[in-house]
Amino acid sequence: MATRTIHLLHTNDVHSELQAFGKLVTPFRDLRNGLLATGASVLCFDIGDHVDISHPISAATSGKVNVEMLQNAGYDAWVPGNNESLMLAPHRLAALREQSQIPLLCANVQGCVSHLLYEVGGVTLGVFGVTVYFPLLHDCLHSGVTEPIAAAWRVTQMLRAKGADVVVMLSHLGFAADQALADGLAVDVILGGHSHHFLSEAVQRSNTWICQAGKYAQAFGHTVLHLEQDGGRVSVRDVSSTLIYSAPSEVMDRGISGVLMREAKAAQAWLDETIVQIAQPLPHSVLGESVLANILCDELRTSTGSDLALINGGIIAGCLRQGELRRRDLLANCPSPMRAVVCVLSGREILQIVSEAWYGELAERRGFGFGFRGYLIGLLHLSGGHVTLSGEDSETGVTIKHLVIADQPLALTRSYRVAICEFVALSHVRSVLGDLQYAYYPEMLRDVYARGLSKAQAVAQGRTRRYRLQPGVLSHHRLREE
Repeated sequence: MATRTIHLLHTNDVHSELQAFGKLVTPFRDLRNGLLATGASVLCFDIGDHVDISHPISAATSGKVNVEMLQNAGYDAWVPGNNESLMLAPHRLAALREQSQIPLLCANVQGCVSHLLYEVGGVTLGVFGVTVYFPLLHDCLHSGVTEPIAAAWRVTQMLRAKGADVVVMLSHLGFAADQALADGLAVDVILGGHSHHFLSEAVQRSNTWICQAGKYAQAFGHTVLHLEQDGGRVSVRDVSSTLIYSAPSEVMDRGISGVLMREAKAAQAWLDETIVQIAQPLPHSVLGESVLANILCDELRTSTGSDLALINGGIIAGCLRQGELRRRDLLANCPSPMRAVVCVLSGREILQIVSEAWYGELAERRGFGFGFRGYLIGLLHLSGGHVTLSGEDSETGVTIKHLVIADQPLALTRSYRVAICEFVALSHVRSVLGDLQYAYYPEMLRDVYARGLSKAQAVAQGRTRRYRLQPGVLSHHRLREE
């Protein structure tokens, strides 16, 4: 009985941490080259969300810098994550696919290679990719993404029918989904992503081993398939997997550094383009009411034709100085690649959302997921109405006395059209919304924001406060004048 090993090197959820990736490639390339020098079988894959357009060079090149880095490092294929499929317009992702010298591998994204077959020393290895599907947003953007579970079953059966001895799924679905699939899907190994799990060793579930390598280019996975070959039959005897981290003192790989320098130079003109002139300094407060957040909120309400718009102040990173606002400044000031959803809410639901903004210090909590790239969640801002605060609540110092929309008191049983940034609407921070029925607004919030900043009247209106203290109530720390 013959034994054989196949080495799989894999990364996931780099999120355009390009400097960190450059440092990680140093041990990655050393290991890959060392294994190849011994005659070992090595395949290298990235499993999605390598691109993040919160990084200015990734935004300026529409992900080209990321693909160039993967090619330079010697990857064999890469899978689109939700960042690539949601943050890049379909024609941009198609252009990356056409320019790439390595396959864009995904069975549930239109135009991608669905699977690959490798002949490795008498062993047929079948590899395919799948990525997460958000129906309302993907369909709204016409991104060509379809349901992944059915695709995984279909391609697995096809690979087995084509004679694949071993099947590896590259999954940007998350660890929980990978575990569920492992119980029934006839795959031997799942190399995963999306949920940012640091799996220090392979997790065996049923007859499948699951591996994942964390996030932000802090580590890469080295997964080894230990195979037994008995005549014409090949089986996976064991799978071992370790995470290899780059040391803090690690130097950037020279090849990756060269790619980064070249693409940074190419991106400079786009990033330096002036998109609006700021007539006077505009203040911002994450925990207090912000002129900049009000401008964004007002423009969102107008653009969507809504009665009310709601966003959290943590979307904006800081104040804006007088003078030219360049593309690079906009990316730094509004780093979250986020959209809004439009829905219908009752007055009672609106009141509870606004109330939650003041109770339990929600504004001061860390924000995660749904496109949020800030630090603190920040104060909830509104457009289309205002709130009067009164009293001395034991937790916040204030209570909500009145909520007015379009100069009329909020009617608890009335339905209102509301535009809400997706983090506020869909993340765990709001308890009231439950199974919200909504439609995506396709434009990114940073583009809505830039349009608002270009309008003098909108900027002036942004200085109008939406939270007001009832006369006689002591000043509140979140509502002090800038």
